[in-house]
Amino acid sequence: MAAPPIRFAPRDAFFTELKAEVEAHLATGGRDRHATMALHLKTAFLLVGLATVVTTALLMSMSWLTVVPMGVALGLFIGGIGFNIMHDANHGSYSRKPWVNRILGMSLDLLGGSSRLWRVKHNQVHHAWTNIEGVDDDIDVGFLGRMSPEQRWMKAHRFQHLYFWPLYGFLGVKWHWFDDFFQMARGKIGPREIGPLGRGGWALFILGKVVFFTWALVLPIAVMGPALGITFYLIAQITMGVVLAVVFQLAHCVEPAAFHPLSAGPVPVDFARHQLSSTVDFAAGNRLVTWYVGGLNYQAVHHLFPTISHAWYPELSPILARVAEKHGVTYLRIPTLRAAVASHYRFLKRMGARPTPEPATVDGLIAQANPLHP
Repeated sequence: MAAPPIRFAPRDAFFTELKAEVEAHLATGGRDRHATMALHLKTAFLLVGLATVVTTALLMSMSWLTVVPMGVALGLFIGGIGFNIMHDANHGSYSRKPWVNRILGMSLDLLGGSSRLWRVKHNQVHHAWTNIEGVDDDIDVGFLGRMSPEQRWMKAHRFQHLYFWPLYGFLGVKWHWFDDFFQMARGKIGPREIGPLGRGGWALFILGKVVFFTWALVLPIAVMGPALGITFYLIAQITMGVVLAVVFQLAHCVEPAAFHPLSAGPVPVDFARHQLSSTVDFAAGNRLVTWYVGGLNYQAVHHLFPTISHAWYPELSPILARVAEKHGVTYLRIPTLRAAVASHYRFLKRMGARPTPEPATVDGLIAQANPLHP
């Protein structure tokens, strides 16, 4: 698989000590680094909840008064499954048994995406090169907007802090109908080649699309009629799209987060320090948010320890804070969900403003990308 010429500085004592402290904490009391019983129960709740909403919607006599709340409920369950089950499983952190992770990871195929493509896009591209302009596919939205300082600016971007919020709702629709097929045809995601799928991979990709569109669109249209059926599908996907997009944007596209221009050459810090400069935790004290988003509000912890279940992130965050302070490393955190949303709004507005001329030096380019980046 092709990789761009990106080099990080050599690892120093910070991450070595942090990793040792985390492993020691997990070993205390025989903690399993994988899913807890509470997560198993939440998994059952989310899967049963989704099946119940879909079954009820197909069996009851739907109207314009009921299609909206039922669609919203379905979208929230889809998002919850993605955050809590699919995400951990495709990182290999849900279970110590690879076959369990693979089966639960395939939940994405039943929800409209491709688990194979997601592992390349998320695990191999986003996690490896977080907020590195030109390679991190998650911050590339094309002509629709400007998500980092070095990206091309267009006049329409002056209003992206307004128009992006409704556009987020169509993330899922675009993903299901276009992104997966485009990436399969292109053969790569960002700079990373997808690699051969084989017969099994192609069968899973095609079967997943057929099953998803059958239960999510074809059956609702057949039972409810075209107008209500399509509305049910769109409301569910818009709800899921807004929730999914906002959660991930709050971790990387907010004011404190750093961006490193590919044109600036090697990253001036090691991998762990770069992750902490480009990733932000938010609403860490909010138990409801933590429960629903699968601990992804502890995004910095996740980026440093993606193979540990999110069930342990609230316990690992204080360890990270303590070791980071000892080594003079900044651990970026936004205290509340409201403050994080407001920060993303201001970030979009700042990125949408006409940029100043690019600095002439590499150091100046890095400083413009983010003054917090060492």
